Amino acid sequence: MIVFAAIKASVQGSGFRRATSSRLQEAASTIDRYLLERSNIQVGPIARSYWDITHARQPGGTEPSQSTSATFRQMQHLDSKLSEPQSTGAEPEFRVVTARINGSSNLQLSANVQEIRALVGVPQHNMLLEGLLSSFQLQMNPAMI
Repeated sequence: MIVFAAIKASVQGSGFRRATSSRLQEAASTIDRYLLERSNIQVGPIARSYWDITHARQPGGTEPSQSTSATFRQMQHLDSKLSEPQSTGAEPEFRVVTARINGSSNLQLSANVQEIRALVGVPQHNMLLEGLLSSFQLQMNPAMI
């Protein structure tokens, strides 16, 4: 015996959608309205671009909500680093370093920053202050959406 049962397909897709440019624009306006209603929520440009993309991929009619994912929190952290004022002065030549020599108690030593960086093998500039985040610009590549 063969049994056939017809099920009416849902108009709203139950799965995730592609984040096309029109869906990104729709998601951005939906999130704008959400943020206008909740003035206590602050979202920087890096986290906002992630939020736009993830919301655009949600099924149609999904209400926006602030993400609690680790990725979103990391992007908020990057936004906070980006919003910190950049220092205009030069980095000090010497800094205080805590060291123990032959099991002694902690010793406060002055060390040359450039020599420490050369010893450890890192670049001779502060990567967080000079360029890591300072040149961030959101670029939408339609081919990757």
